[in-house]
Amino acid sequence: RQNWKFVLGFIVFSLAFQFVQYWLQVNVIGVEFPEAAAIRSAAFTGATFIAFALLLSPIFKFFPKYTKYWYVRRSFGVMGFVFGAVHYFNVVTFLFQGNVANIFAFAFSEPIDPFLKPIIFAMLAYPIFFLMFLTSTDWAFDKLGNNKWKALHRLVYFAFLFLVFHFLLINP
Repeated sequence: RQNWKFVLGFIVFSLAFQFVQYWLQVNVIGVEFPEAAAIRSAAFTGATFIAFALLLSPIFKFFPKYTKYWYVRRSFGVMGFVFGAVHYFNVVTFLFQGNVANIFAFAFSEPIDPFLKPIIFAMLAYPIFFLMFLTSTDWAFDKLGNNKWKALHRLVYFAFLFLVFHFLLINP
């Protein structure tokens, strides 16, 4: 509530960033179908924002005078998850005809190999990112305590690795 102007501005920035990604998908990369452009632009926006959030940690470590902007890291992470969720719902809607069971049927049909079916890496990353999203509040930090909260949030590195594998295997 205290930084509502920042939050509103960051949401506008995020939507503009996603719109630019969509425009790039259609006009530069040449994705023919608007559904595919929506899926890809949400994925790229979410992954980029999560990468920015992770990149800010070493920046703050090497330049401690900027740690007062720590809330920007949280904003990138939260919006990264939001666009990841948009990507997920677009995939369910456009590729799996709105049926989540179709995703599991596809992912766990023979052969069950994440390198042949990159969706398995996404299925590993999404719950971790969801936990990060749920616990990215001061209230969650207070309830969990510093040690539990940090241990939980260190899982983000595994989730990001799964995200990278998912991306590389989808876009070889």
